[in-house]
Formats: sequence, structure tokens, C-alpha cells
Amino acid sequence: VVDREHRYVHWNPFMEQLRGMTEEEVLGRRPEELFSDLEAIGMGEMLDRAIAGETIAVPEPYGYEQDDGSTRWMQITVGPLRDDEGGISGAMIIARDVTETEGAKGSLRRRDAVLEAVSVVAGLLLSSPLDDCGPQILRALGTAVEASRAWLSQAEVVDGGYVSRHRFEWCAAGVDPDPWEDVCYDESHYGRWLEIFLAGETVHGIVESLPLAEREALEAAGTRSVIAVPIFAEGELWGQIGFDDCVNAR
Repeated sequence: VVDREHRYVHWNPFMEQLRGMTEEEVLGRRPEELFSDLEAIGMGEMLDRAIAGETIAVPEPYGYEQDDGSTRWMQITVGPLRDDEGGISGAMIIARDVTETEGAKGSLRRRDAVLEAVSVVAGLLLSSPLDDCGPQILRALGTAVEASRAWLSQAEVVDGGYVSRHRFEWCAAGVDPDPWEDVCYDESHYGRWLEIFLAGETVHGIVESLPLAEREALEAAGTRSVIAVPIFAEGELWGQIGFDDCVNAR
């Protein structure tokens, strides 16, 4: 609850948990001062309209990034707060956490996009050599999974060890390419990845939870989360396809 000057006068335990700020830290301050995401959706203007007697239900949920890098989705309604005489003493901001619902909707959307992309990729592989269609494949799959980068590397056995050779990379708009170089798994910080790939498993996770050497290399490229999937041909490790997210930790 805020007063007519937009200063918080009430902040309940749900909001303390949601925002990580106590009532003592919030009371007397304005929403726009504390939370840039509320300023971005025009909270000040909505409060003015509510104090003038209007109720505003924001039609679409909005998301903001939390300290751990994940996105919290909220549904917001703003309305007038009336006193016993019917006058307007301030405004109520009603926030509903819809993260779980939005996450489910996002998962379904990504699933459908991936299925469509796989169909496109199958057509490309049937009609063109990999050297010609590799970039198109990565663009289709990278876009479908909402990645920042998609990359394809080929594994070769050299002097008894596996070397990963970078073949193709796709980057979303505004994302810099990964300064990738060919690496010998056994002689690099990616030795653990080779063991996982040979077992038919994937490497995936939030970068800050990975071993230090891997984390430093990925963070240097701006990667916040990663998944790398082995590719096998005739029972042998052919290479891997991977996706980086430089925006969200997921």
C-alpha cells in the first residue's frame, strides 16, 4: 500500500519474501526508487491513475531478474485505497506470483518450437551436405530453444586422444561469438566433458555451479548456462552440439 505521494505505508510478509527487503527498508520510499522493473512498466503513472479513482489491471505478466539470475513473473493490479468516508487515501498494488504458470507456458512454447525446428533440420540434412547447411541448422535450433549461441564441434582421434574441432557457430543478435579454439580434451579443462560424452550423457547446468576451470572459461565468453549433447555415428563419438545462454541462468 502507498499513500498519495506514492510512499509505501504497508509491506506484507509475502512481499518481504518475494523481494528480499524488510518492511523497515521499504516504508516511506517510492516503488520506482527501489525497483527498476516497476519503473520500467510505468508504475508511477499507474499510481497516479489509481489515486484519481481508476483500477488498472496490467494485461500481461512482466518478468524481472532475481539475484540468482532466474526470472520471476508477476501479474499486477493497481487500484485506489479509500478511507472510511470514501475518500482516496492512496493506492494498493496487488502482486500475484505467476512464475510457475509462465514457466509452464514457456516450456510448451519451446517444445513446439523445437519440434518445428527438428523438422526443418531433418529436411536440410536430407537435401544438403553438412558443410552447406550447418549454419542454418544451428540458427533453427538455437532460435527454437531461445539460446544466445549454438555451436557444433567435431571430435577427432589424434595420437590416441580426442580433439574437438569447432565447425559452426550461430549467435543471437547482440551476442559475441565464443572465442573457441580446437582443444585436446585430455589436455584441457574439458576433460570431464569427454568422460560424460563417451558415457552417452549430456553436460548441462548453470555455469557458476560447474568446476572452477570450466566456469572460468565459460564466464569469459559471457555464458551463464550451457548444455552440450554428444553426437554418435555408427557407435563412435562424432562430436557435440551445444547451446549457451548469456542472459538467463537456467
